[in-house]
Amino acid sequence: MIALIASLGLLSSLAVQNVEQEIDPADRAIVGACVAAARARAEDASACVGRVASPCMERPGGDTTVGMVTCAGREHAIWDERLNAAYRALRQALDHEYAQNRREALLIAQRAWIRYRDAECSQQALQFEGGTLASVISTSCYLEMTAERALELEAQLEDADL
Repeated sequence: MIALIASLGLLSSLAVQNVEQEIDPADRAIVGACVAAARARAEDASACVGRVASPCMERPGGDTTVGMVTCAGREHAIWDERLNAAYRALRQALDHEYAQNRREALLIAQRAWIRYRDAECSQQALQFEGGTLASVISTSCYLEMTAERALELEAQLEDADL
């Protein structure tokens, strides 16, 4: 059991490490344009998740395990960048005396969300324990959950009465 948990931790860290790559400005523009267009139409921007990964997986080699992990990792890096930017901006916006409780609550919530994301993505990967699909599931989970959290924080920032 300990070996299984250790291998899942390694699997998750490999999926995330794969994501820590230089972001292609064209990929960033695709996601940014999609989110901006969705917001301009007052639509749900979560439909933008997959705008980079899906076409990437349709290219030669994108349908292999390594290809799928790489494609999902490329897009995850963009959403992770957006999440971190929104989080920093929201914390900065709450950096005044009358918002200290909310600022601290945001920190606690973000830490809890990170633990939840890691546990959920590991749990999803366990379905494919020992199989190559586990890394695809884990990386895709990180992509989807990070994108949703980024959109949540961006919405909080837009709606903040600061």
